[in-house]
Order: sequence, then structure tokens, then C-alpha cells
Amino acid sequence: MTVPNNNDFIGYKITESQFKNALIILLSHIRQMSIDLIGAQGGNYSYATIFLFESDKANVPANSSVQITNDAENNGIYTWDGEILTKSDFSLLDDFLINEGDNWSTL
Repeated sequence: MTVPNNNDFIGYKITESQFKNALIILLSHIRQMSIDLIGAQGGNYSYATIFLFESDKANVPANSSVQITNDAENNGIYTWDGEILTKSDFSLLDDFLINEGDNWSTL
């Protein structure tokens, strides 16, 4: 898609209609670039439950990190590859208890 040049917006003989058409083209280009960037980088998403993630997973790009926050044994950090949601072995609570658990009881 070709991005409109400056004259398509501020040219001497540009009509309101031509300006609007150039703006639509520019905004479509920016929107597509954003979609491509999100798709390439993945992202960070948070859901209260696995059920809520499952109902929205079509909107989550592959290579995204998903955090489940309020679903008992399903709480944790997951990786979504576009097909399978895989729970990470890493747990902030476990990390805290291993590294700071003894110190916490003395506070």
C-alpha cells in the first residue's frame, strides 16, 4: 500500500474529498502496521480465568504471554503459540518462597 505524500494533504488544489481519501489511506496503512507489529512481537495479556482466555483467544497473537490471575490452580504465566496455551514452570510465589521465605518470617 502506498502512503499518501504531503501534497495529498496540503496541496494547493486538494479538495476536502481528496484530503479525506488520503487520510483514510494513511490511517489504514498505520492500522495494518500496528497489526503486523503486534503479530510479530506477541504481547502480554491478562485474564481472570482460563475460560475468559478461551473465549478471547482468537484475538491473542501467537508468541504472547498470558497471565491467569483468579482461577485457583490455573493461576500463573502461560505462553500462547497460536494453538496451545502452555503453563510456564516459573512462579513468582515459588521464587519468593525459595529466595525470601526464611527472611519473611523474621519481619
